[in-house]
Amino acid sequence: MLFRFAEWLIRRRQHRFIGELPCATDNGLIRSAEFLTEIYTIMAAHGYSIPTDSCRRATVCAKNHVVLWSLHGGDVPKPKHHALVDMCRAMGHQGNPKCHSTYVDESLNATISKLAKTVHPNHFAERVLAKYILSRVVDGKPF
Repeated sequence: MLFRFAEWLIRRRQHRFIGELPCATDNGLIRSAEFLTEIYTIMAAHGYSIPTDSCRRATVCAKNHVVLWSLHGGDVPKPKHHALVDMCRAMGHQGNPKCHSTYVDESLNATISKLAKTVHPNHFAERVLAKYILSRVVDGKPF
């Protein structure tokens, strides 16, 4: 989590930034990171289903993060900030983002990528699927 490292770095070195960064005097970026940390804490504390009050709190935290980032980061909100707010709003009916994000599938993506490198392009889809099923059977895992 890069933002946690950035928060730690600003807290530790903010005395050096006085006059250079707006966060040195009012801790706007640190508070922004704290709101982001709270969102991730809410997601980590629950399984697939997140209670309504936690969804509302996450949405408020996301909006506060975007506002503080805009004011103190000296940058306009990026599309990923807008996506963060939308993700928090949708948690109530779509479920916990940690359960269906692309990061969950990273190990599967790596496995498929390794298999795909060993297959000739003429029969790509069939061979990758066959090798994947075979690897799962050999490992004794369901597919």
